[in-house]
Amino acid sequence: MLSIYGRCARRVVALLVLAVAGPLVAVSPAAGVAGYGDVADGEYFTDPVQWSVDNDVTGIDGACFDPLAPVSRGEAASYLWNMSDRPAATAHDFVDVDASIGDAVSWLSATGITTGTSETTFSPDLTLTRAQIAAFLYRYNNTPTVTIDPTTPTCDAPAGTFKTISAGGNYSCGIRSDDTATCWGLLTNVPAGTFKTISAGGFHTCGIRSDDTATCWGSNEVGQAEAPEGTFKTISAGGNYSCGIRSDDTATCWGSNSFWDGKSNVPFECSQCV
Repeated sequence: MLSIYGRCARRVVALLVLAVAGPLVAVSPAAGVAGYGDVADGEYFTDPVQWSVDNDVTGIDGACFDPLAPVSRGEAASYLWNMSDRPAATAHDFVDVDASIGDAVSWLSATGITTGTSETTFSPDLTLTRAQIAAFLYRYNNTPTVTIDPTTPTCDAPAGTFKTISAGGNYSCGIRSDDTATCWGLLTNVPAGTFKTISAGGFHTCGIRSDDTATCWGSNEVGQAEAPEGTFKTISAGGNYSCGIRSDDTATCWGSNSFWDGKSNVPFECSQCV
């Protein structure tokens, strides 16, 4: 399950807009998948990216799509507007929207897809969250009737005493008074052993064991849970990357290293991605 406050990457938005747009008709050009050097064939987002190019939805120029780059609210407005064949609409009342996305935001506002971040602001430069894209797509589909799953996990803290605690995207973790770790919410798996510190990230967790070695667990799609060898003083799990300070006070990071993130190991190699 996704964290509602986690940011949306381009690959996720491409997949979601395809899901509400209808059948896929993709024609791959000769120069790689969708013409992008960093969209490998066979990825879960390969066809959605190709579809977005074929239908002029994202409008991302250049040799790289940068699938891990976050999407702004302004970009999302353009994607949805493009997907709907750029209809005309009554002008919006927001004071922070420039002409480049004005028509798109006007349409989102006129159709009720967005209500803005206030009565006068749309906040186009803010990173789109998963909750916001879910709301946009729900309203785009005319607010269909839904049934809330009664089995959705809760995030009630377990009984007992704790030394430290860390809240992640949709779960929480803590170190008990006996130095064992526990997590609750959507991620409950925890390795055995004792810990000095723990950090809950977007959908993975990292901790420093009692012997000062680091370990991570959970989502590992870009290597964010592959803790390096050695001993550490502190550690922090992010959205799709992790960082730590070694015992010699040097810092190291691992996981996502997209253009926007700049964290560590690049998951897609593209010599033209700069």
